[in-house]
Amino acid sequence: MTTRALLNLPADLPYESGKITRTVRGGDMMNAAMQANIVALARPSRGFELANLAPGHYVASYRRSHDAIKQAWIMWSMRTAMPAGTALAGETLSVDLTITDALGNSVASSDARIPIGFKAETYTAFQWYGHPGMATLCGVGWLDLDALATTLTDPSWSFEFTIAWGVSNIWRVDVLHMREVARTVVDTSDTYGVDHADFQPGQPASAGSSTTVGALRLAQTIDGAVATQPDILTLAWPEDITATIPKTTAAAYAAMTNFEQSAGVPMRFRVPVRPLYTAYPSGSAAGEAARWRVRYYVAGGGTADIELLTGSGGSPYAITGLTGAAWAWSAWMTCALPTDGTDTIATLSVKAQTSAGTVYISGIHVQQT
Repeated sequence: MTTRALLNLPADLPYESGKITRTVRGGDMMNAAMQANIVALARPSRGFELANLAPGHYVASYRRSHDAIKQAWIMWSMRTAMPAGTALAGETLSVDLTITDALGNSVASSDARIPIGFKAETYTAFQWYGHPGMATLCGVGWLDLDALATTLTDPSWSFEFTIAWGVSNIWRVDVLHMREVARTVVDTSDTYGVDHADFQPGQPASAGSSTTVGALRLAQTIDGAVATQPDILTLAWPEDITATIPKTTAAAYAAMTNFEQSAGVPMRFRVPVRPLYTAYPSGSAAGEAARWRVRYYVAGGGTADIELLTGSGGSPYAITGLTGAAWAWSAWMTCALPTDGTDTIATLSVKAQTSAGTVYISGIHVQQT
């Protein structure tokens, strides 16, 4: 195995490198290798960020970009102003993480692969009595994605967090953040990542195999760059049907209570779309390929349908036939995200309906593919 530093530069393919009939030189190949490496390995864009979390159980959806992304960074923090005369004994907080895949395989917080800070430990933020100030708690750790994948064999994972307070039970976790870690070195034993020295002047730009040198590996790294598509929208609410979470009893598609922009108007999210195949800069209403799923609960014996509106030519996209009074993820549904909006910004919203009872949702995940 060999490693070589990967510079953290913006991905930019200048026009000069693409001139037709010009003789290919070492610098051209090195430039192409650098750009492919940056996009494939140094710009991972999947993960989630949840904010303002009260005590409860939350589930966030995740799918790994590709197997050349090796680690993920995960953290939570609580930084809350505490008035004078409170928290004499100290506020306590615990965060318990279990990761489960779509087949039911699970890694519990007691497992060594779950970092300290996410093992339901009790943390205390002491505050001097009689003086206002800040009660601050934080947990940070790393996840070895290859190690987790030995147990979590299905690519669709659920990060299940149980947040509990020990004293006042009124504070909230300000942010809970998980993000894939950028590859800062090129590892030639992996599928993706081109060793720039392969294309130094005087060295052969041989075809080679995927684990050695050459233009073939460059092409595979570009494939890896295309595979590194971003998460567009990841949301989570408490898995508690008595809480203030999105729900509806409507018999026809309607905005969900607690998930409205204004009365009867569904909450709208403006999200950036990465244009790969559609015309640029004008974009396309047909849009780029994506997928989405929801975490749902149907009370009262009904059958529910949930639709995602994206503004693309094929919108809305419906996930139908949802049943069961237990929290579960729907199957993934394909959709498209338009790129003909200003700056390739798409506007997303959700509606739902049910034949009887109430349908609730506690999570949404939209991911470009």
